[in-house]
Amino acid sequence: MTERYTEFTTPGSLDIRAITTFGMSAKPCTRSPIGQFGTGLKYAIAVILRHGGQVEMNIDGVEYVLYTKSDSFRGAEFSHVRMKRRSGLLSKWQYESLPFTTELGKHWKLWQAFRELQSNTLDENGSTSVHSSTQTPSPLVSGQTVIRVIGEGFAEIAEGEESVFLQESRAVLYEGERDLQILEGESQHLYYRGIRVCDLEKPSRHTYNFLTDMTLTEDRTLASQWTAAYCVVSQLSRYDCPEGVIRTAVAARDSWESTIDWDYASERVKRVARDMHYEGDDVIPKLQPPAHYYNQVSRSTVTLSDVRDEIDEIRESIRKQSVLSEDELDTLRNSLESLSDKIGEALD
Repeated sequence: MTERYTEFTTPGSLDIRAITTFGMSAKPCTRSPIGQFGTGLKYAIAVILRHGGQVEMNIDGVEYVLYTKSDSFRGAEFSHVRMKRRSGLLSKWQYESLPFTTELGKHWKLWQAFRELQSNTLDENGSTSVHSSTQTPSPLVSGQTVIRVIGEGFAEIAEGEESVFLQESRAVLYEGERDLQILEGESQHLYYRGIRVCDLEKPSRHTYNFLTDMTLTEDRTLASQWTAAYCVVSQLSRYDCPEGVIRTAVAARDSWESTIDWDYASERVKRVARDMHYEGDDVIPKLQPPAHYYNQVSRSTVTLSDVRDEIDEIRESIRKQSVLSEDELDTLRNSLESLSDKIGEALD
């Protein structure tokens, strides 16, 4: 072995039909499996082999090696995926052709193959490790499955798995009713239950991890980015979402948040955006108030302080000129205070 290799180790024996048959998916170790289509392992094998990697497996003491053989179909050349197996070093290899080529998952990248194998490992309560080329691979063990991927590029992805799987070290800024986690830090990706499912053209101001059910395509990416955006706006619109979280989300013009639809945002979110605009901060264009909102009056000419000064003058005038009783004066004062608060809310 001249390149580093990555091992995915899980308890129990992998049913070899997970490789030889499409559409079979069962994850008894979890009620909410990451993989659901019965295709992920086959896709991962095809993608790894297409990128020049090697795949070996030890399943319940039986050794398997996945490889390719050139084939032609209607004048086109394909790399057909094949498998050989043996039950021990002294046993003869048995050969088998698998029902797919390296064209399976034609547009998948290598990180997506890692995501599939790591997802399966997590679903089965297993572990993942990266080894140098000089380390001895894990021995054949009964009652255990080891999938070994040989390839430097794959090992680098496994070591930097935080780009594929969210790390627990990220601080959660807001979670609401566990529909969506809003985490600190910008991101080029959206995550679903901790797994990367969408690459963004522009970085998001926060990192978003969706916990509610989301529809995924067979390549495990979001079927609808609009649904994700709606969920983000709804979460930010909740009454208990911290204002600082809202301010960060609506602040940048050149961000993923600036591309989504804010028509469904709450009045509170829109008010926070107006306040920021008044204060001279950048706000994404879709949340900037229209020019006529100011009624041609600059904020510097009419302030809440000015209004309250006038109310104080009226209150003092009433005190000097009125013959009202103390109780009546208190009622009037309370009315003026209420009016002051309403004017303040309107100005804000």
